[in-house]
Amino acid sequence: MRLRLAETPWGLARFTYAYLAALLAGVVAGVVALIAYPVMDATPLCEADPTGLCLPGLTVSTGVAGLIGALFWMGFAFRLGWQWAAWTSVLVLILIEVIIQTSWVSAAGLFLVLPALAAAVTFERPDADSPGWLNLVRVILLAVLAIQFVVWLVILLATPY
Repeated sequence: MRLRLAETPWGLARFTYAYLAALLAGVVAGVVALIAYPVMDATPLCEADPTGLCLPGLTVSTGVAGLIGALFWMGFAFRLGWQWAAWTSVLVLILIEVIIQTSWVSAAGLFLVLPALAAAVTFERPDADSPGWLNLVRVILLAVLAIQFVVWLVILLATPY
């Protein structure tokens, strides 16, 4: 049994494999979170937390880290590339930001679009080379989105409640 597709999918197959990879990465993240909850509960990390948000926060953070790791693993296995995994990871982080700032109901539709959006951004024909400037624009935009999330997270954590 091979752990990787024989050739890179393109066309509509790329979008199909993107959704399948995202679904499997979500399953892996759920398993990681299920394993992390009792482990975090058994550790003395959250004993002095008066709000009761420490344990759920650690569990969700572990699940998100598992999701990002699984996205890169699925990007390799389904030959979608590290670019697809990076775009999907950053878009998931931005989605988390939207969910926290608004509500999960208003952001649920975005979750259905993320794998296709990442597949579209990283779509390239196998018989043609992409221009170098396009890859540079992709990396710069990806870095800007990642920096934006980090700045938002720092502001969120620095805001007293």
